Amino acid sequence: MRPLLVAALFAAASNGQLLGFFDTVFPGHGQEQPSVTTGSESRVPVGKRADSAIMKIKKIPQEDLEKAKKIASLALKQADQLKRYRDTVNGLEKETSSAQTCYDNYQKKSQQALGDPLSIGDCDKQYFQVQSLLGEARAISQERDFPDSSWIYDVKLPDVRDGRTSLQGEETKQLQDILQALTKIAGQAVTIQKQAERLQDYHSKMQGLDAAISENKKCYSAFYEKAKKDGVESVEALEAAMKPCNEGYAQVQAKLGEAQKLAKEADFPGADVLARFELPNLRDGFESSQDAETQKYWQELEELTKAKDGTAEVIKEDSKEAKELDAAVAGEIDSVVNATLHNWVKYVAFQEVKNGASAEAAMKSAKEQGAKFIQELLKKSDEIADSAIKDPPER
Repeated sequence: MRPLLVAALFAAASNGQLLGFFDTVFPGHGQEQPSVTTGSESRVPVGKRADSAIMKIKKIPQEDLEKAKKIASLALKQADQLKRYRDTVNGLEKETSSAQTCYDNYQKKSQQALGDPLSIGDCDKQYFQVQSLLGEARAISQERDFPDSSWIYDVKLPDVRDGRTSLQGEETKQLQDILQALTKIAGQAVTIQKQAERLQDYHSKMQGLDAAISENKKCYSAFYEKAKKDGVESVEALEAAMKPCNEGYAQVQAKLGEAQKLAKEADFPGADVLARFELPNLRDGFESSQDAETQKYWQELEELTKAKDGTAEVIKEDSKEAKELDAAVAGEIDSVVNATLHNWVKYVAFQEVKNGASAEAAMKSAKEQGAKFIQELLKKSDEIADSAIKDPPER
């Protein structure tokens, strides 16, 4: 029979005798209890009945009283141990859940981890508290006279002393599962912390590249807006107006080179890690395999290059330099066409005379070939114009 049950039965028996005694000695005080005396005892005077009850108590052997005291003391001690154990286990389960949530959030908020990898320390504090509470629960369970596992099972508490992986009881298994889950997610979070620390320099350089790209886009946008409105008088004026933007473009390329240099290091994290932290993979030159973040960067860089090179139409059409350029180009075209046509006609006439034709026949044939040359040239010019209209210069 378990100690608590024995103590309870003993206390009940003892209290019953004492209550009977007090009811007999002091009748009329409160509701009277049914008499525990026999018919013959009811005729015994009150004083003698009291003496008789006292004599019955005195008849309990001293050694039994000592045993009862020890049993009661043990029961109280074990009740206190169980209470402290229950409170500690409840705190352990609560702290384990909180620590697991903390580590889970650390993993999900990758940008926060990247900005401050050591923020995992808040989760580590909770993890250490879990270890402390687990140690405290084990210490209580190892105290002298702590109830055996069957008691723990009966009161629906996990047994921290039970290391079995089967037949350990539902409550014990549940505690084992959440502790194992915490250990697993804590390990994953530590891996992410190390990756975040490794990527901090790359992240910083990408932030600098972001800022440089943004400023350079603004510069080119402002330049073209002004150029389209006011025009540019000369190539020299164009170069002067473009200089700040081109210098910004050079800075973008320099920052890009620094980031790419880091990305090519041997121990640099792979594409899956970069994607988790929402960072572009600047090593990836294959457009089909690029993630959205990487594609965004290459597209922005390509747009900047087009903005830098697309300055052909910003010079004023009526500017002195534009007129001089038009005249020079037109003169060059006339010169080339006239010289080519002259040489072609002369060549045809020479070949005709060489083949025995008369001078008049040779001139006629040369003129016909000249006209044909002009027609072919015009046809070719139309093809070039059509192509230019279909594929206008990129801006």
